[in-house]
Amino acid sequence: MQLIVELQVKIAREALGSFTDELHRHGCRLQRLNLKESGEEHDLYETEIIYSDPEAYEAFLGVAAASRDAYQIQSARNVLEDSIAGGLLNVAGKTSIENQGDYEMRLLGAAALMREQIRLGRGDFCTGIMRTVAMLGCIKKRIETPVDTIRLWHADLERDAVILNHFTGLNALPLIITYGQIEDLIKTIQGINAGFAALRIAGVEDVDDSGIYEQLLSEISLPVVSTLYDELPLLLLVEILNLLERDHLALSEATAGIIGIDTSSLRMTRLLHGLGCHRVLGYDHNERFMLTFEKAGGLATTPENIFNNADVILLFRNHFTIDEFHRIRAGQMLISLIDFDELERGIIVDKGVRDFISRSRIDPAVVFPGLLSGLLKTGGRSIDDTKLVETAKKINRQRARDKRPLSLFMNAHDLVARFMIE
Repeated sequence: MQLIVELQVKIAREALGSFTDELHRHGCRLQRLNLKESGEEHDLYETEIIYSDPEAYEAFLGVAAASRDAYQIQSARNVLEDSIAGGLLNVAGKTSIENQGDYEMRLLGAAALMREQIRLGRGDFCTGIMRTVAMLGCIKKRIETPVDTIRLWHADLERDAVILNHFTGLNALPLIITYGQIEDLIKTIQGINAGFAALRIAGVEDVDDSGIYEQLLSEISLPVVSTLYDELPLLLLVEILNLLERDHLALSEATAGIIGIDTSSLRMTRLLHGLGCHRVLGYDHNERFMLTFEKAGGLATTPENIFNNADVILLFRNHFTIDEFHRIRAGQMLISLIDFDELERGIIVDKGVRDFISRSRIDPAVVFPGLLSGLLKTGGRSIDDTKLVETAKKINRQRARDKRPLSLFMNAHDLVARFMIE
């Protein structure tokens, strides 16, 4: 993620260097610097700043506010503000209607032809149902659900709808469903099935058991792909296979360690156990999740034991102390889905961790369009463990041939769809 902001800054003659140094210190990049006005003591500049960490950028603004003698920010405008007004999506018809003739012939005539084709049994050809995907965000019903909670979910669904349409040509409709019990959610999804070709479940709030997703899959008649149950386990398995092969360590000799038990980590445990991983160690603050983890083939233990003994460590939740994190060893491989602070990043460097894959490198956008496209082409309803493992192995072999990971703009979606079909 990169954000661009335009700043107008009044800078003291001798302070331009300290201004740019402060920007870089906070992880911001100066893309453009134009002198707008010159004064006796201060010059007014127009700048364009690129940053990826909003908290670091806000910290820079705080420093700037305290440095009024050196530089003063006069105005700030995010370049992307205009593009997000009203959301990321436009829903529009394919037919341009400029006058009464267009309305009667191009729209009403086309609609009448569509109805005739449907009566002749050609409905798949001329309706949008067969190329429309529901992007689902499922929120636990509360006495009062904050409006911003719904908007945050919808923003992510809109983003993914743009990605799906761009890379596959499929239409995507963001839908927020609130539910009380999981049975209510299943009935609601079953009730919308008729209007879509497939479903993508971005998340089910307050559900951490992979069994819930398996129940959903078993009772929904459409093809379904889930971020937590399919996409993340696929991406993580690809990374693990790549790291082990590169370091010539067989999976049967490797110990994996998982901290944080949820839908994704439970499926990962089952996949690794099924592939013959030597041991899969795991820990979570919730004892019930630990029991579920052991049923999936894992061995419940402590964070200290995981950091001491695992070859590959996967962090799904921050369920460890900084003292336990200090147990991490040189030569280990670390994959994290949580955000690290500077202290934790420093420990990783100091301890000589062999490989560190951060959350930003695990991007579901690389695979979910291809998974959906592949499911639709095969006629399957879900991705079972065997297919997920086969797809992960094929992706890993492809990245070894290409000598680079799958990339969003390097035919990733065509490859994933093809691997699903083969």
